[in-house]
Amino acid sequence: MRFVFTGGASTVGQYIVLALLVEVAGMRPALASCIGYSFGAAVNYAMNRLWTFKTKLPHGQNLPRFMIMIAIGFLLSYALMHALVDGAGINYLLAQILTSGIVLLSNYLLAVSWVFQERTTD
Repeated sequence: MRFVFTGGASTVGQYIVLALLVEVAGMRPALASCIGYSFGAAVNYAMNRLWTFKTKLPHGQNLPRFMIMIAIGFLLSYALMHALVDGAGINYLLAQILTSGIVLLSNYLLAVSWVFQERTTD
């Protein structure tokens, strides 16, 4: 549940940035989504590290893993938003909801199995 709450908080930030960039700045939805995703990633890292997983891994080990996960999510987000909005003509907010669900699943699987996983070497 903590992962879902953390994801929700970072997603709210992402959606606010997305809507502002599309509606106010006139930016294309796929690019605006990626900028919002980057903003949400900062919130996500701090909350997941300190609250969700309470990891004791050093930032030097944890942060590069997180950045790889975020890069995968970033590319997945851009590709899905571009396909759904520009390709299929779906409203950008509906497309973002669909995209968020897919990226959330991808991020969860990577976070729990690799990014914040503390492994012991016996």
